[in-house]
Amino acid sequence: MNYLEGMKLTHNLHTMTIGRYGRLDESKDLSLLKTGINLFPIEWFPYQKTLDIFATALDNGVDKQLLIEIARLKMLNKIQKLETWYAAIHNLIVLKPDNDQWKVVPKKKTNLAYYLKLVRELALIDIKDLVGLRRLEQEVDRLNNKFLERYPKDKKKSTKKAVPFTRYAKAVYLLLEADYNPNMSMYEFLQDTVLADQKARNLEAIKRKHGR
Repeated sequence: MNYLEGMKLTHNLHTMTIGRYGRLDESKDLSLLKTGINLFPIEWFPYQKTLDIFATALDNGVDKQLLIEIARLKMLNKIQKLETWYAAIHNLIVLKPDNDQWKVVPKKKTNLAYYLKLVRELALIDIKDLVGLRRLEQEVDRLNNKFLERYPKDKKKSTKKAVPFTRYAKAVYLLLEADYNPNMSMYEFLQDTVLADQKARNLEAIKRKHGR
């Protein structure tokens, strides 16, 4: 058994990816603890010790519930902004219209140029015609679907419900304004959780200060 352990046939914090750990957390499939070269049954290894190592590492003082809630509010705020700006732009170039629908040239009398700038900065969409406006509409739909998938409405509210790992991981990178990379190691992820936790606490302090 010592020989097998020495071959590093089970994952550790440096070799386990957050995508793989997320699958382990969701499915409870202990075989996901094995490395690719391990053909032996997981029962041959002290897998509980490995699970305890991961659990202890994740119990690093980060307020997971707060972090997820702040990330949820941040994502919701982005969606609401884009929905508002979409409605305003649609009103100015389609319903009024302020411009030739196929060539958006903002007039000085309206706020169209301002709305276009906001969308460009937040969603990286440059609206020059109705095709661009359609792209914004599709982005709003995509974000709404992503929001509902990531933060489903629980019919039964639980005060001590375990936080799904993948939801937690995606919240970390939403707060850090970085892409969720399932191939990142758990070790790297744990460093980022500390940064995200500090940011969540700062945002929560600002929210409380302004009574939101």
